Amino acid sequence: MKNYPWRWSIVMVLFLGITLTGCEESHNDDDDQAADIANVAGTWRLASNDHGDGIMSLTQSEKDVSGTLYIQSETVPIAGTVTVDTITLRVVDDDVTVTLRGTVSDTQITGTWTDTDGGSGIWSATKQ
Repeated sequence: MKNYPWRWSIVMVLFLGITLTGCEESHNDDDDQAADIANVAGTWRLASNDHGDGIMSLTQSEKDVSGTLYIQSETVPIAGTVTVDTITLRVVDDDVTVTLRGTVSDTQITGTWTDTDGGSGIWSATKQ
């Protein structure tokens, strides 16, 4: 039987290649989801069919959103969540809760609102 020293070199290259392929950087789906969440932090000019214009100032920590809404000469807290392209916000003013749902598209949000008094309508916002 002949001795072929180069055979070990081929075996080692193949082994090393297989081992390194298995050591690729792990893929974290949470990172992808965080990267896919719409960025809504900032100041937005709000328009509503029933409540007039307002200014919404939002901060964001991943999917959680909070801030203030200045509308009809009042400043009220606002909070909610955002996903890839949808946002849900809640505003409590006196005994009425208003829920705003919308679709986020870069610097625009459009959607509908409902309140606990049975009211509903449409709203939109443009990022300033």
